[in-house]
Amino acid sequence: PVTIQLAVPDIGQCRIACKASGYTYAGVKRRGLECYCSDTFDVSEEVDRKNCNNSCDGNEQPNGNKYCGGSLHVAVYETAGDY
Repeated sequence: PVTIQLAVPDIGQCRIACKASGYTYAGVKRRGLECYCSDTFDVSEEVDRKNCNNSCDGNEQPNGNKYCGGSLHVAVYETAGDY
Protein backbone atom coordinates (compact mmCIF):
# COMPACT_ATOMS: atom_id res chain seq x y z
CA PRO A 1 0.00 0.00 0.00
CA VAL A 2 0.92 3.63 -0.54
CA THR A 3 0.62 6.10 2.34
CA ILE A 4 -0.89 9.55 1.71
CA GLN A 5 -0.62 12.40 4.20
CA LEU A 6 -3.84 14.30 4.81
CA ALA A 7 -4.17 17.82 6.21
CA VAL A 8 -7.32 16.76 8.10
CA PRO A 9 -8.14 13.17 9.15
CA ASP A 10 -11.21 12.22 7.14
CA ILE A 11 -12.40 9.08 5.34
CA GLY A 12 -13.82 11.07 2.42
CA GLN A 13 -10.57 12.95 1.87
CA CYS A 14 -8.61 9.69 2.01
CA ARG A 15 -10.95 8.10 -0.56
CA ILE A 16 -10.70 11.16 -2.83
CA ALA A 17 -6.88 11.23 -2.59
CA CYS A 18 -6.60 7.50 -3.33
CA LYS A 19 -9.05 7.69 -6.23
CA ALA A 20 -7.19 10.70 -7.69
CA SER A 21 -4.01 8.61 -7.56
CA GLY A 22 -5.76 5.79 -9.44
CA TYR A 23 -6.30 3.34 -6.57
CA THR A 24 -9.34 1.12 -5.96
CA TYR A 25 -9.23 1.03 -2.15
CA ALA A 26 -8.60 3.52 0.63
CA GLY A 27 -7.80 2.52 4.19
CA VAL A 28 -7.69 4.59 7.36
CA LYS A 29 -6.08 3.86 10.71
CA ARG A 30 -5.33 5.69 13.97
CA ARG A 31 -8.55 7.74 13.96
CA GLY A 32 -8.01 8.76 10.34
CA LEU A 33 -4.49 10.10 10.83
CA GLU A 34 -3.08 7.46 8.50
CA CYS A 35 -4.43 7.02 4.94
CA TYR A 36 -3.43 4.07 2.77
CA CYS A 37 -4.18 3.41 -0.91
CA SER A 38 -4.10 0.08 -2.76
CA ASP A 39 -5.51 -1.77 -5.75
CA THR A 40 -5.81 -5.02 -3.82
CA PHE A 41 -7.68 -6.08 -0.70
CA ASP A 42 -6.94 -9.50 0.77
CA VAL A 43 -10.30 -10.78 2.03
CA SER A 44 -8.51 -13.57 3.93
CA GLU A 45 -7.09 -10.90 6.27
CA GLU A 46 -10.49 -9.37 7.03
CA VAL A 47 -11.31 -9.17 10.73
CA ASP A 48 -14.53 -8.66 12.64
CA ARG A 49 -15.77 -5.07 12.31
CA LYS A 50 -15.67 -4.65 16.11
CA ASN A 51 -11.85 -4.55 15.82
CA CYS A 52 -12.13 -1.29 13.84
CA ASN A 53 -13.74 0.68 16.63
CA ASN A 54 -11.86 4.00 16.53
CA SER A 55 -14.12 6.91 15.69
CA CYS A 56 -12.83 9.43 13.16
CA ASP A 57 -11.42 12.84 14.01
CA GLY A 58 -12.68 14.25 10.70
CA ASN A 59 -16.23 14.70 9.37
CA GLU A 60 -17.52 11.23 10.22
CA GLN A 61 -19.55 10.98 13.42
CA PRO A 62 -18.53 8.36 15.99
CA ASN A 63 -22.11 7.10 16.25
CA GLY A 64 -22.42 6.50 12.50
CA ASN A 65 -21.25 3.56 10.36
CA LYS A 66 -17.85 5.06 9.61
CA TYR A 67 -14.85 4.06 11.66
CA CYS A 68 -11.19 4.84 11.21
CA GLY A 69 -9.58 1.53 11.99
CA GLY A 70 -8.45 0.15 15.29
CA SER A 71 -5.25 -0.11 17.27
CA LEU A 72 -3.88 -2.79 14.94
CA HIS A 73 -6.34 -2.68 12.03
CA VAL A 74 -7.10 -0.58 8.97
CA ALA A 75 -10.71 0.22 7.98
CA VAL A 76 -10.94 -0.30 4.19
CA TYR A 77 -13.31 1.55 1.84
CA GLU A 78 -13.73 1.47 -1.92
CA THR A 79 -12.75 4.70 -3.65
CA ALA A 80 -15.78 4.56 -5.98
CA GLY A 81 -19.13 5.98 -4.90
CA ASP A 82 -20.31 8.84 -2.74
CA TYR A 83 -18.07 10.41 -0.13
